[in-house]
Amino acid sequence: MSTLSRTARDRIKYDWRDGLTIVGYIRYHSGSDTWRGDRCGCPDDRCIGYHHDEHEECGCLDPSIDAYYLAEVAPVTWWVVLTGPGDGRVAWLGDLTGKRHDLGPFTGAEVEGIAARWRQYGYEAAVEERARAAA
Repeated sequence: MSTLSRTARDRIKYDWRDGLTIVGYIRYHSGSDTWRGDRCGCPDDRCIGYHHDEHEECGCLDPSIDAYYLAEVAPVTWWVVLTGPGDGRVAWLGDLTGKRHDLGPFTGAEVEGIAARWRQYGYEAAVEERARAAA
């Protein structure tokens, strides 16, 4: 078992968004008050040496902070709702013909850009603001 490094703690503590705490981050990703992830801040306890080398920056930390923020702190989340041709251009979404797919959650700052990108590919992309589900 490891503890969060000073770098990881500072990234969480001094994030630009209000309401993030180190204790909250640990509880969200570990399910308890004990950190079970790697010291770089990744919830995967084998991140250093597997996702990145010892002296490289962890690419998992920022998405992990975002996930914690969106799930536990943010009052609302934004979603891009897609309907479209389902022509295989976006294989990971599968067939969109006659189906509605929700992508998200995203932050309000980035959601319009994401929707615009999908519109370029011929999809109808609506933006929805939703209240965060109560725990």
